[in-house]
Amino acid sequence: MSHNVLGQSYAFLAMTPIIAGHEIALRTHLRGLDGGQGSPLAMVPRTHFGRWVIVPQPAFEGAPMHPDPWKSQYLLFSACFDGDLASYLDDLCTLIPEEADAVWGHCAGYPSAGTTNRAGFARYLTHNQIDTSVYFSAYPEATVQRVRESLARRDDLVEFTVEAQGLDDAELQRRFRERFGA
Repeated sequence: MSHNVLGQSYAFLAMTPIIAGHEIALRTHLRGLDGGQGSPLAMVPRTHFGRWVIVPQPAFEGAPMHPDPWKSQYLLFSACFDGDLASYLDDLCTLIPEEADAVWGHCAGYPSAGTTNRAGFARYLTHNQIDTSVYFSAYPEATVQRVRESLARRDDLVEFTVEAQGLDDAELQRRFRERFGA
């Protein structure tokens, strides 16, 4: 089994160092992003899940721990998506270039040309990638589109169940076949 892959989906994780002094601006920007369907990552249709998180300095609570100061805070990007990594990173450049540049532009080593240099963008993120060796997906062969279709079908069945309360057997069967083609 390959790292980062389960069925047709890919799990991507990267930690990029934040430029000293950019932490507050990046945190403010991330907090200002919409969630759910308004999220920039929702604009990349094959994204099952995606998130940016600022990882601060590790806590030191005294002995027997040893302090482990980092040179910077880090931006963690985690995403699960349909397909391969190269085309997904290309999708980020194509579908949300301004947002990708606004986020990673606060990180050390980010290419000055940002997403306009697709190869540089991909090199930057894959250089900072951390392999995912344990990856779980309840439905590893289900694409985002298939999941959405299944959820819509579920909602339709729930609606039908509520509407069909009190119908006799024959009428229930007729309406079910009419609505669902079964």
